[in-house]
Amino acid sequence: MEYYDDVLIIIPRYSTQWKPIHKKADSNKDVVMTKEELKKILDYMYNRNYNYYLFFRLLAETGMRIGELLNLDCEDLNVKKRYIEAEGKTGRKVYYFSEGLANHLEIYLKERMGKETDSHALFLSIQKRRYALRTVNHYLRKTVIRLEIGKWISCHTFRRTVNTLRKRMGCPKKDRKILLCHKVSDVNFSCYVKLNYYDYIKLYDKWNPYKNILDN
Repeated sequence: MEYYDDVLIIIPRYSTQWKPIHKKADSNKDVVMTKEELKKILDYMYNRNYNYYLFFRLLAETGMRIGELLNLDCEDLNVKKRYIEAEGKTGRKVYYFSEGLANHLEIYLKERMGKETDSHALFLSIQKRRYALRTVNHYLRKTVIRLEIGKWISCHTFRRTVNTLRKRMGCPKKDRKILLCHKVSDVNFSCYVKLNYYDYIKLYDKWNPYKNILDN
């Protein structure tokens, strides 16, 4: 305690350490879905919102990033050859999907091309605009809660899940990187760029962890 010209200044002897009152955000960096949980989510969407079913099934089967999927245009989809060209952080990428999903997308694409809109987006909202990330996240979160799945599942969980399931199947690391379009620096990538379309499809089908549960 000190006095300065009739002003009393009190200096505490011990400092006080304040504890934050806010909660830390739930982390989902290690969350992986089981095949049963994924099927449960997709079955729920199939019966309630077919567009979201196709959207999230494509996310699940390809393992592409959510930003890449949201930015897809109709011309990026090749149903006959079962692949999608996407623009990512490291350039143009190609993702493959199953024959069962291709059948769904073929029907959907015909309907989508018949809609009158200036947007080229593959997936459209009710307002005939490209899906917004916030809307997609909200629908997914609402679905997970309604199904009482006790995990914090985000859009990125789909990418992490397919990669983890492939690893459990015994898929080599270099093949997992190719299928997820990771930048490959520790393997001989040049041999992969020489592969033709049928080699890529064969590689995808071999390491597709959902072929027994998402055949239709």
